[in-house]
Amino acid sequence: MHEEDHVYGEGVDFYTLSRVYVNQSSNCSCDDTPLCKIPAFIDDDDNSFHIPGIYFGCYIVESLLQSNLDCFYNQTCIDELRHALNSSVTLITSALDVTIQSQYERNETIEHIVDQLMIEQWRNTTSHKVYYDRCHPSVCIYTYASKKNWLNVLTSIIVPLGGLNLILKIIVPRIIMLIWSRLRTNP
Repeated sequence: MHEEDHVYGEGVDFYTLSRVYVNQSSNCSCDDTPLCKIPAFIDDDDNSFHIPGIYFGCYIVESLLQSNLDCFYNQTCIDELRHALNSSVTLITSALDVTIQSQYERNETIEHIVDQLMIEQWRNTTSHKVYYDRCHPSVCIYTYASKKNWLNVLTSIIVPLGGLNLILKIIVPRIIMLIWSRLRTNP
């Protein structure tokens, strides 16, 4: 066993095993990628069959996300799974109906379905009228944030300068006259 395969814990030693999945086209090692997979199968004394659309892989979640719902569209596959599970609980299940419209294809990966939040269609029924009728707000304030264009920026700079220029035109001559008058009276 390699040193990197040995993980130490508090009082417990854990060993990790590198798995290699072999399929018709290549060998895939879990050391290289967590996306290795092989078709799932059940092999027991009574029953031995491949589960269409379901995969075994390096990690349970990764293999689940790469799987699809193909088996669940086939009643025979569901019956074989139920028999293989050999549960004492009676589970009445029926295959998914192929004729029902769906945005998801039969062979769509579970990862894609989860990425879409398992939602067939979004329906936005936002009603501000209902909100105002129920809450009766006394004040409604909103903020509109926008980027100023070059004309607004230029105007914002020129306007204060124009006001400053006007103030200086009025005040500066008076200050100068005041200074001149004091200088003339004090020789």
